[in-house]
Amino acid sequence: MKKLFTRLASVTLFLLCLSAAFTHTARAQHAGTWQFTVSPNLHIPFSMESEVTVLNITETFDLGLGDFLSLDQAFSGGFRLEGRRNDWGYFVDLSFTYAEDSRTARNYPLPPVLANVINTQFNPPVPVPAGTPVSAGILASGSSLSVDVGVLYRVWESEMRGGVRYYAEPSVAFRFGSIRSELDFELDLADIPVVRTKLDVSDNPGKAVIGLNLGIETEGRWDASLRTVTGTSVVSAEDHFSIRITPGAAYRLSDSMALNLNYDFHYLTYERRNNIGLKQTQHALSIGLTATF
Repeated sequence: MKKLFTRLASVTLFLLCLSAAFTHTARAQHAGTWQFTVSPNLHIPFSMESEVTVLNITETFDLGLGDFLSLDQAFSGGFRLEGRRNDWGYFVDLSFTYAEDSRTARNYPLPPVLANVINTQFNPPVPVPAGTPVSAGILASGSSLSVDVGVLYRVWESEMRGGVRYYAEPSVAFRFGSIRSELDFELDLADIPVVRTKLDVSDNPGKAVIGLNLGIETEGRWDASLRTVTGTSVVSAEDHFSIRITPGAAYRLSDSMALNLNYDFHYLTYERRNNIGLKQTQHALSIGLTATF
């Protein structure tokens, strides 16, 4: 997994550099009424709690800043493309989170699903009843990918003394998602060889998403904003809910480039008939660039 995280980090860094290089010429080329922004960002989690469920087997684990810096246990980032004309805007918002952890358990009661796997893995079959205590090495991982496609509208804007503007922008979108939960087991039973098996399930849920962005724009270099996005399932068979709250500030490096520094809180819960489940709670520092053209 370290190669995967290294590649993802490299892609994020490349997008940041590409945005910085691109905006020096893009603003001069687009003199019309449309305005576009590109915002790649990297989340640095200082706390991430995960609960992974596969076929009624659940593993929970907590990760911290050190796990993220090792590049082999946690990764979180996003990318936003936005186009505006007057008070209306359209956007595509992509977000990805991955977390994994491992543990060793002694006297681990063998779940029925794994008992069935063991009973069919040998020829002749080796009957091992569910609940048999075994030594187990367990690797749990969960990932969530979401792509929001939506529209926003600036319903209110007020300019105060000194050129300070306050605004409010509600938004509505549809989210295309991908949820993946995986459990890898290395089971050591006294009378049979070590059994290695993987339980891997995924789903592609969709849901409605609403958001609200409150902000302050100044004539100086600093701006501030508070963005909240909430989504819920559109399919009754799913238990699917998420909320993301992102207060932060932006420092304008130039007319077309801003450095973003935000606190990112993200909560996700997803379950479908006990077959697949993923819960993630993330507290992170988000660093990114916004390029305007």
